[in-house]
Amino acid sequence: MKIFKILFLGIVLVLFNLAYLAAQTESDTVSITPGVGQPGGTLDITVNVAINSEDVGGIIVTFAVPSELDTSAGAWYAFSPGYGEALSQHLETLVSKTDSLIAVALFGLTSFDDLIVLGKIPSKSGELITFTLNVPEDMEEGSYEITADPEANQITSSVIGETPWSPTLEIGPINISIIPDDNTLRLDASLVALSGGTLSVPVYIANKDTVGSGSFKLTYPSSALTFSSVTAGTRAGGMTFSSGVLLAGTALSAVGDKVATISFTGGVIPTGGLGDLCEVAFSVASLGAGATGSVVLSDEALKDKLGVDLAVATSPQDTTELSFAFGDTLAIDVQTGIADKGVPWEGTGIAPIIDGQLHLPIRLKNSVPVQSLRFYVTEGPVDKTGVLSLADPPVTTLTPTSGWVAAAVDSGSYVQVAAYAATPADGIPAGDNVVLHVVYDITLAEGEIPGVDDPGIDIAFGLAGVQVV
Repeated sequence: MKIFKILFLGIVLVLFNLAYLAAQTESDTVSITPGVGQPGGTLDITVNVAINSEDVGGIIVTFAVPSELDTSAGAWYAFSPGYGEALSQHLETLVSKTDSLIAVALFGLTSFDDLIVLGKIPSKSGELITFTLNVPEDMEEGSYEITADPEANQITSSVIGETPWSPTLEIGPINISIIPDDNTLRLDASLVALSGGTLSVPVYIANKDTVGSGSFKLTYPSSALTFSSVTAGTRAGGMTFSSGVLLAGTALSAVGDKVATISFTGGVIPTGGLGDLCEVAFSVASLGAGATGSVVLSDEALKDKLGVDLAVATSPQDTTELSFAFGDTLAIDVQTGIADKGVPWEGTGIAPIIDGQLHLPIRLKNSVPVQSLRFYVTEGPVDKTGVLSLADPPVTTLTPTSGWVAAAVDSGSYVQVAAYAATPADGIPAGDNVVLHVVYDITLAEGEIPGVDDPGIDIAFGLAGVQVV
């Protein structure tokens, strides 16, 4: 039994020593946290300290703000109730602002630990001071940087002769923004979704109150969109997002609509103007040009940091109208088939022969009207390039390119083709169509005429240097 007791005591001592060492190596931290300033209003910057070291006797905090921010005559700072006020009452204090540099210093020869024992301060760490600065009316909205020299920020010792040390600095940006009159979420008015691709729907927030959590719903057409994920935006304030999807159950929903419920919590969104709360990603089905749909925002709910409901105004933009588009492509369009000679491959096909000429169809898939095309048709292998030569005329325009001007130049191993609309009204509308034929005469030397047992000649075509305008 004694052996077990001794072993148990040894384990306890080891654990105690590890915890003690961890406490000794944990750094001291100074956090400089700005609020949101409104042009013509004021901006608060709060300093918090977290002290883990022993024998601490004072703190020096200095940082620089944009020179446009100025102070009022009189009370432009206040030590925070509790911790900050107690420290300022029992230590020598100095607060100053010179041009853009702000400094606060507190000195003493009694350690913070002893001040706690004497009942003079509530703890070693807490909110120290808040500075209030004036924001000029003409200051532009945006994010501004606070800078601080690590060597100029110090923790001083209560022991005479001890060298001060630098804390870890945590500094947030200054945000200057028109503070809204209410709390709202909103969407973009319209977005273009790439058929067969992905779609990101931004959800924006503008809030006059600090937000601690919230939720909203997005109704969308499940025939066109499949919910994928949610990612935090620049104004998410450290929120964690979660989601769930159900079939829509309201009378106003179309058949097959689904509803994604998005919730966010675990962070703080400070007061601020319009910014992106999050982006909701969807996979887009393969749809034809001209298809339409919409994403609708509803059931917005916001709470403060204590979980109390905040008033949410009706969204000024609660519907995103969607239009679906192709990715623009230009390709050789041939009848699917396999090569009669050589090695078959997936891209092999059969081009039509019309009146003894080979017609190479060019297919255009475009999401917006097109006014001109330029491309090269490559030919191979080299020993077969003499089989084909450009016909006269070399390019046949079809219904989508009616009224176009087209030309082609044969350079031996490739043909350069250029075509353009004679007038803007002749542009090719969005769609998926064969728009041109590149036409070749066929010339076969003696001995090259295909026979019954050898019915074809393999020639490889490709497109290069494509320009679609």
